[in-house]
Amino acid sequence: MDGARTNEMARIDGETFVMGCDKPIITADGEGPARPVTVNTFWMDVHEVSNAEFKRFVDDTSYVTEVNQYHGIYYVLVFHIQYFYQLLLFVLAMQYAQCQ
Repeated sequence: MDGARTNEMARIDGETFVMGCDKPIITADGEGPARPVTVNTFWMDVHEVSNAEFKRFVDDTSYVTEVNQYHGIYYVLVFHIQYFYQLLLFVLAMQYAQCQ
């Protein structure tokens, strides 16, 4: 994508669903107990935000990102956390599967 704006949004209808699990694999993560949660209707972009579009937003609004605000150790942590993100997704998927 060339960074052009699409401004395409989709309406996500609100609903009530069961969040959490009564048999969590990792109890310290706060996933238990299972409980009903209601999410209000909201709008979401159809496409993910590209780096070019986010840069345009930052440039147009003078938004200060957390990386720019806390450049030191925060930047290092964010950089290294990305490698553990896949592991986190795997653990969450396993926990979800156990609750089913």
